[in-house]
Amino acid sequence: MAGQPLGDLLSFRAFQAACPAGYDYGYSGGLRGLRQREFPQLRGITYLDHAGSTLFPESLLKAFTDDLRNNIYGNPHSQNISSKLTYDTIEHVRYR
Repeated sequence: MAGQPLGDLLSFRAFQAACPAGYDYGYSGGLRGLRQREFPQLRGITYLDHAGSTLFPESLLKAFTDDLRNNIYGNPHSQNISSKLTYDTIEHVRYR
């Protein structure tokens, strides 16, 4: 390992190589598929700044944008149907 570039030493491939033979890392071995499906923006990089700003999985972004596309949210303090939807959504999240 000595003499290898730091980026190579910190790669997921290096991590897997250091694991014992037959070791199935994370999510029953499906971590690679999960990462490719939910975080395609991470191709070729290792993201470490989750304290500063964590990444959103693709499924969450799709669900959120579908919700915004299909609903009209208004001021939760107003008296109209879109405001009622906003108020109800806030209350639902608050008491989950």
